Amino acid sequence: MYIGKRPDMQNVSDIEKWYADASQGVIGGCDLDCGSTYAHFLPGAVRSKHAWINRTTIDQSVNRVVKHTIMLGLMDDGAGGSSPYESYGADQLDTPAHRQLAQDAATQSIVLLRNGNASTIYGSDQTAAIGSSGGAGTRLLPLSNTTKLFIGGPNANDSSVLLSNYHGSNTLVESNTPLDALQRRGVVSGYAQGCAISGNDTSGIAAAATAAAKASAAVLFLGLTSDFGTTGGARESETHDRHNLTFPGQQLALVKAVVAKQPATVVVLICAGGIDLTPLLALSPSISIVWAGYGGELAGAQSISLDANPFRAHVWPEPLLMHPCSRS
Repeated sequence: MYIGKRPDMQNVSDIEKWYADASQGVIGGCDLDCGSTYAHFLPGAVRSKHAWINRTTIDQSVNRVVKHTIMLGLMDDGAGGSSPYESYGADQLDTPAHRQLAQDAATQSIVLLRNGNASTIYGSDQTAAIGSSGGAGTRLLPLSNTTKLFIGGPNANDSSVLLSNYHGSNTLVESNTPLDALQRRGVVSGYAQGCAISGNDTSGIAAAATAAAKASAAVLFLGLTSDFGTTGGARESETHDRHNLTFPGQQLALVKAVVAKQPATVVVLICAGGIDLTPLLALSPSISIVWAGYGGELAGAQSISLDANPFRAHVWPEPLLMHPCSRS
């Protein structure tokens, strides 16, 4: 509850406003904060001449936290305590059912934003080995199981990006990037990153475009990252604002170069925030665009499925492409 704009707060110093805000959180029943606001400002709030909060109210809040911590067994001794969760390992947390759930969640998260018109590349009678027929013309997706793919883009072989942030240790994802999963299916004819997630280096783009031309179709994994160490407009995370909605770095240049050599191109967006797709829509009617989000430990296997199921359930009309991954 932010009360810094109240009329009776206008002559109060900034630090006192922080004391007041932290106090109102506890008084309002929020016993925990995700961060350090309470630790920094509640001691001063108690000592303040304005008496924003008293020790009794804080003690009541602490008692509630401690009570539920004990009830959850979080204070039990791991070796001899009563909580069974202290001894949980992979046998309980990484079962086949858990992995199936992770895979299902990734699959159901996929949104087909645009299915490219493959007939503009090959003609309607030459696309059976590449895409599928139906609707308005012949569409690029779903891809045939025999299609040989060029895989590229900064997120094609990055396992950490799939987990976003606020996650624990996970090694399963390390062998389940989109590139890993598609290589296991035997459909990859070539791979090149092309460009980094951000930055101005274009040295790898030409080689990526050349490799894409030798394949039946290209799949580029682009987007953003929640990595706190990333700069150049590609980072989306807590405590950080992006300054625009454009593709960061040289990602758009990579798409343009690849599409010029390989019109049958699928762009898979691994991101949460919006990206302006206008340049992609204007580039070619043959481009397919898939939004995959940050799908978790098995998202790589589902980011570009070769069967039709994900693309039948979540298809958005093209006029709605301005949301969520374009300008708003």
